[in-house]
Amino acid sequence: IDLDGSDSKQWTPIGTVEKPYRGIFDGNGHTISGLKCTSSAETGLFGAVHVGAEIHNLIIGEDCEFTCTGNYNEGVAGIVGKVDIGWDWGYVRIENCANYGKVIAPSTANAGGILGLVNNSTSDNVKVHVSNCYNMGTITAGNKNGALLCGYMRNSGVISNCWAYSMLTSSPGNIPYDTTQGRPEFFAGYFGTIDIQNCYA
Repeated sequence: IDLDGSDSKQWTPIGTVEKPYRGIFDGNGHTISGLKCTSSAETGLFGAVHVGAEIHNLIIGEDCEFTCTGNYNEGVAGIVGKVDIGWDWGYVRIENCANYGKVIAPSTANAGGILGLVNNSTSDNVKVHVSNCYNMGTITAGNKNGALLCGYMRNSGVISNCWAYSMLTSSPGNIPYDTTQGRPEFFAGYFGTIDIQNCYA
């Protein structure tokens, strides 16, 4: 699926915080190419998703590029920019997806290859599952959270059977396993009680 990629055909992410995507999307193994997206809000193929959303079997090609110019509460990634779940109950699933595109967060947005930000405060009522996914795209993070897979993820999330082979750069002073919030990591840039299973980078 070739989306041209010219500046005059900028991609509008599917879903916003005000109207998040809640459905089931099956890419059927297709690759999307030529996708260019620059936004001050949630940035990705999907901008914001909510409880019950499932995204499966999708590849973002290497000529795609996602740039978020927003603040610390935004997320940018190849697949889903932001999971915005508040205090609801349920789950969100991202499965069998891959990103080869560039992810750029020059400001204080959260950057990841597959998922940018899980915005669930301290609630553990919603389980966010990222499984059987991989990232080959470069991640450029600012002075906020960045990771090869999920930029900011916390509280009862699961990253399983995933891998990444790519480059992560961030602001000076932020190194893997830094003790402060606002740091890059291999799998999730900031996390509380989440499980990382059978992953490598």
